[in-house]
Amino acid sequence: MGTSNISESSLATAFANAMDRIRLPVPTPKVFSGDPIEFVNFKRSFKSLIENKGVPPGEKIYYLQQYVSGEARDAIAGQLYGTSETDYQHAWESLERRFGHMFRIQEAFREKLDKWPKVGPKDGRALQAYADTLRSCLDAKPHIKGLSVLDDYKENQKMTAKLPDWVITRWSRVVSESLDNSAEYPPFERFVSFVEKEARVACNPVVSLSAVKTLGTSCHFNPQADERGKSARSLAVDQAEPSDGVPKVKYEAHDDRKLCSYCKGDHYFSNCRTFAAMNIADRNSFVQESKRCFGCLRIGHLSKQCKARHTCIKCNGRHPTVLHDDRRARKSVQQNSTPQMIAKREPHPSTLTTDIRVRLVSFQCGFPLRVTPKEKSSFMLY
Repeated sequence: MGTSNISESSLATAFANAMDRIRLPVPTPKVFSGDPIEFVNFKRSFKSLIENKGVPPGEKIYYLQQYVSGEARDAIAGQLYGTSETDYQHAWESLERRFGHMFRIQEAFREKLDKWPKVGPKDGRALQAYADTLRSCLDAKPHIKGLSVLDDYKENQKMTAKLPDWVITRWSRVVSESLDNSAEYPPFERFVSFVEKEARVACNPVVSLSAVKTLGTSCHFNPQADERGKSARSLAVDQAEPSDGVPKVKYEAHDDRKLCSYCKGDHYFSNCRTFAAMNIADRNSFVQESKRCFGCLRIGHLSKQCKARHTCIKCNGRHPTVLHDDRRARKSVQQNSTPQMIAKREPHPSTLTTDIRVRLVSFQCGFPLRVTPKEKSSFMLY
């Protein structure tokens, strides 16, 4: 009686398990299009799900045709016409030579890393995607002998160049500590762990930069307060030219940044007399090296993007007065004014006996003119 109960219980369990398996979706191999990185997974799934099920050779070739595309399909196009086991094996040999060679797989992984675009400084998702790719290379490394080259410092230098600048700085500290402590460059595994950690920080759902920015944009917006803020940050330039030639740039009371970035004096950079006394080449070099805008002398944008350009009180140009170039202004005036001379005279049949007023207008004269200044002999003017 007890044996009968156990048997019935076992049959019920087996039947329930069989019903559960029937409800599961039928697994199918992934279509292989010719990427060597995907070849190992494709081969394993195809053989376990189709080839090992006792399918006849003709049907195996048919299924193989259904699960290859692109370059992979072109590589075995001839074998797909066969129906024998030999034709089926030849098809797999062609795929192995073309996409399954370890060197081809290694080269595909390295090429993928080389072509990876540089991650932006605030792009946490791109950093996470790069970390996932590095992890896949690390997981494949024990099975693909050629990937051991990723431990080389030259290869690590190429991979590091894809990271944002702030991550590169942090990794350089890790490298320096490793070289100081063990005189060895950190291995690829440590690099992958480092990038994964930085990606988790950048994608933190609570305190990451993207999460905080999203919270900030959802806050209530007060347009009147925004206008008051803009007026508090507005820049006013005194149009009256001071005696020393340096413009007096006035900021509103809310702006407390009254510290010259050049001489560290108690004045604004645009009012710095020491800077204005330098030659124009040195002034331009300082602005360029300090990555300041040539339109407003501030940091954070280029002059072509400037929306608060100063107006020069010397020439009314669209630049700060401390960057005014006197030599360039004089040269521009000389180029725009061509020496010209003309004699202004009262109409007379032949001579001029009145005072002659000559000004630079034109050197050209279409006919000879006799000029007789007062109490002097006449002369010809052409």
